[in-house]
Amino acid sequence: MCRPPGHHAGRRFFGGYCFLNNAALAALALRRQTRARVAVIDIDYHAGNGTTDCLAAHPDIAVFSCHARARSPFRISRIWRRPFPHMCFMPLTRRRMRKPIWRWCPVLWSRPWQPAPGCWCCRSATT
Repeated sequence: MCRPPGHHAGRRFFGGYCFLNNAALAALALRRQTRARVAVIDIDYHAGNGTTDCLAAHPDIAVFSCHARARSPFRISRIWRRPFPHMCFMPLTRRRMRKPIWRWCPVLWSRPWQPAPGCWCCRSATT
């Protein structure tokens, strides 16, 4: 599932003109109804702080935030400091863009969602 608008809306906050987090709501509903593996792939200039906030307590839903900047005006630092093996934060670089998406982060393809040793974007889950 790809992100519809709303990735800056969290459980108790909103920002970036996002008031309802459609991606998190859809992921939770899909997981509850089908019990299938669900991943939210968020590709945007800014990191999706609202989606990570909404899904932090749901380790059965993977969140892959792929964004243009290492530092975002939206606060994700508290999420980065806590161990969430089902979340991956990856600022895109030219070097990384030359690789296929399945090589960006092994978390997306692991069963169950687990941090990949040595994966830069999974460092929040391993430190």
